Amino acid sequence: MEIASSTKLLDAMLAALHEPMPALSVERRTLVLESCARCVARSPPPHRLEPLFAPLCAQLEAQLGACEAGRADAAPLLAAALELVAAALKPLRPLGGATVLQALHVLWPLWTRAAAVAASAAVASDELHAAVGAVGRAALQAAGDSFAPLLPPTVGALVASFRAAPSAAGCELAGSFVKQFCTSSEAYASFASLFGELSAVVLPALLQPEVDAPEDLLTSYLELGELYAKLGVPALVESGALPGLLQLSASLLATCRQRQPVAALLNVLEGAARSCRYSHAYAAEAAQVQPARVRVGFSW
Repeated sequence: MEIASSTKLLDAMLAALHEPMPALSVERRTLVLESCARCVARSPPPHRLEPLFAPLCAQLEAQLGACEAGRADAAPLLAAALELVAAALKPLRPLGGATVLQALHVLWPLWTRAAAVAASAAVASDELHAAVGAVGRAALQAAGDSFAPLLPPTVGALVASFRAAPSAAGCELAGSFVKQFCTSSEAYASFASLFGELSAVVLPALLQPEVDAPEDLLTSYLELGELYAKLGVPALVESGALPGLLQLSASLLATCRQRQPVAALLNVLEGAARSCRYSHAYAAEAAQVQPARVRVGFSW
C-alpha cells in the first residue's frame, strides 16, 4: 500500500519493471508485473495505466510484426508477451470498467492481430492460442460489463480464428462471454449465432469416428455446450447445434473412456432435458428461425 500511495515510488517501480531482467524467469517476471499492476489499481488518480501498458504494447507490436512475417521462432516470444499483458490486466477490476476500457481501446487492435496470428498455419501453437485466450479472459474480468463495446469485434476475431484453427482456448473464451453477457432474452439471438458458428466448425470433425479429436478441444466444446444448457437454453435451441451436440454426446457415452469429456457430456444431456422442459412451444418456434434472425447482434 505504501508504494500505491506514493507517486514517486510507483513511478520508480514502473520504470524498473520494464528494464531487462535476465535473472528472472518469465514466471517470476509475470508475478512481479501482476504485483505492480495491483499497486496501480490501488493508487490514487490519475492511475498509471499508460506507463504500465505502453512498454507491453511495444513488445506486442514487435513480436506481432515478426509473426506476421511468418517467423515461427517469434511465436513463443509473442505468447510470453501476451501472458505479461494478461498478468497486468487481472488486478485492475478495482479501477472500474470505464477506466479499464480506456486502456483496452489502445490494446485491443493488437489483441485482434494476435488472434489472427494464432490461427496462422506458419506460427500456430497451443501455447499461442492459450495466451490469446488468457488476455481475452483477463480483459473481460477487469472491465466487466464495460467490455460490451468491444464484444462484437472480439467475437468476430474469435470466430475467424476458430474457423482457421479450432482450439480449446477459443471455446473457453466464448464461455467467458456467455457467463458475462448471455443474461437476457435480447442477448440470446447473438449468442445462438456464436455457438452455431463454433459448432459448424468443430462438430463435423468430432462426429467422425475415425478422427481422434484432441481431448482438450472435445472437453472444452462439451463444457461450452453445458454452459449454454445452464445459462442460455433459448440460445442453445436457436443455435441449431443441439441435434449435433446430442448426437456427439450419445456417441461418446458409448465409446469415451476419458473422465473429463464424460463428465461434461453427462451435463450436456442433463441440459438438453432442461431445454425440452423449457418450452415445447419455444422449441417449435426456434425450429423455424430464419438464419438472418440468428445472426442478429454480432457482426463479423
